[in-house]
Amino acid sequence: MEMKGDRISELPDSILHNEILSRLPTRCVLATSILSKRWRWLWTGVPNLKFSCFGKISCGPDKPAMFMNFVDNVLLRHDISNLHCFKLGCFGICDISRVHSWISTVAHSKLRELYLKIYELDSNVIPMSVYCCEALVVLEIFFLGSKFNPPTSISLPSLKTLKLNSLSFVDDDHDLMQQFFSSLPALQHLILLRCRFHDYKKLIISSTSLNSLRIENSDFEPFYRSDPVIKVCAPQLRDLYFETSTPAREYILSSMPVLQEAYISAPAYRDPTNLTYLELFGCYDGPDVLRLLQVMPNLEHLIFNQLVSGSSEDDLTLYIGEMLPPCFHSKIKEIQISEYGYLSEDFPMINFLLNNIEDLKITENTYSTDSWGDEIKTIRLVRDSLDS
Repeated sequence: MEMKGDRISELPDSILHNEILSRLPTRCVLATSILSKRWRWLWTGVPNLKFSCFGKISCGPDKPAMFMNFVDNVLLRHDISNLHCFKLGCFGICDISRVHSWISTVAHSKLRELYLKIYELDSNVIPMSVYCCEALVVLEIFFLGSKFNPPTSISLPSLKTLKLNSLSFVDDDHDLMQQFFSSLPALQHLILLRCRFHDYKKLIISSTSLNSLRIENSDFEPFYRSDPVIKVCAPQLRDLYFETSTPAREYILSSMPVLQEAYISAPAYRDPTNLTYLELFGCYDGPDVLRLLQVMPNLEHLIFNQLVSGSSEDDLTLYIGEMLPPCFHSKIKEIQISEYGYLSEDFPMINFLLNNIEDLKITENTYSTDSWGDEIKTIRLVRDSLDS
């Protein structure tokens, strides 16, 4: 049977937008504009947009400007009123005012899902309009090492899933955070992943709608002095997962009549001198890491799951000799650093480790991808031999 014409182009706009174009990367969606007159402006109504400058796209001196111009041009021509899902991944090479402008542009009354993964930019880049998106159902914020600063007044009546990744909280904000969580009337799923609580004496999460709470790889700092009280009050909670390397003084789980599964994992010890394995999540300054390791003389395995940043060669040379962490002299066996595509072997911290730990060598470079499809590079350093 002979097939005539372009059958795909004959499909209604709603099917082309929701079933075909929305499943493609944004750059591929724009490429369809050259297919025919029918497709020239069809992309402007696609309900999903994703932009990411991580990995190979960020290499080269001209790529940051190209990326920012690309985002500007797409948002200028897109019918934002039809946008339901927006994903943005970028880091410090991007101009903060332009990032703020992009988020402001898409934060409108119909937006249902917002995903932000931002490195080396202050969390104030999030405009207040984000906290007033009344149709927003999913909000995911990944701000490496940045302090989370939500406003005191919010209006997110439809928000069901909130994921905060690699954010920092300080004790001054604990009342604000308690108020923030309790001001989300539809919240069902709360995830705090790789967050850091600085000098927290009390963490209170109270919600009448929460079904699932997951606090994973989140630590209270400084962990060798922290002694927090953790309180969860959620009458609809069914699943609770709490994992930290910091021991809490007290866990208070109240008003949970329908709780079905609960997992709490925290160390019983408070003395870090016996630690042999340490895994760090989040952005750490090089000198801060070296000061931390001073109290871990028996450490054998050190894993960084994010970039060790903010370190120059001059900053690190202060820790040569007597100031070098004791574990570097005798115990350390393996160090692993994972980061997005721009991590290289001449990174200052890696050079410092290779130059100051005897017999330490790079054994492998591997690549993987995260849930966004962005490339992650892992450099593994292993010590060939140890002093007897």
